[in-house]
Amino acid sequence: MFHSKKGFTLIELLIVIAIIGVLAAIIIVNLNVVRQKSRDAKRKSDMSEVQTALVMYSQEHGGQFPSTCGTGPTTTCKSGAYSPSAAWQNSVSSPAAWIPAEGFVPDFIASLPEDPINKLGYYRNSYFYYYKSDGIDYKVMTAHMESSQGIDWAVNDGGPSNRNDPDCTSYASACEYELFSTGAQTW
Repeated sequence: MFHSKKGFTLIELLIVIAIIGVLAAIIIVNLNVVRQKSRDAKRKSDMSEVQTALVMYSQEHGGQFPSTCGTGPTTTCKSGAYSPSAAWQNSVSSPAAWIPAEGFVPDFIASLPEDPINKLGYYRNSYFYYYKSDGIDYKVMTAHMESSQGIDWAVNDGGPSNRNDPDCTSYASACEYELFSTGAQTW
């Protein structure tokens, strides 16, 4: 008499588990890429929103942008042809006021955005927004773009931050996406 065993052999089960493991690894890797692209798209959108608010602020304030020079007239803030003596303000150290102007929030933007990760780190481990202005010109930047699409945006934004490393492959490269007024392009 013939008896048949029902079920799977150990080898068959191990093969199925291995296949599921490989598929899970592929999905996880692709999910991380999608998350990076999503965060970079948010960064680009946030920078555009801030730039729009800065232009509206300037139109209401005689062509002046919120200055990071401190007190005093904005025209005395510049020091040399390359960059103003104004300080960079960032979204980690002062999340609600990294663009320092009374009434900027909520009159021109509902709230200042924060980077999706928003942390200070060393070079490629930094994820935050920052701003600098002498009152006449301004620059707003992300500290780092993660995805290949975000790196492409950073390299082609017209700013100088990635000039020496167009592929953002150097450990020291920040791959910053920048929006700026004409006079702040070289900062």
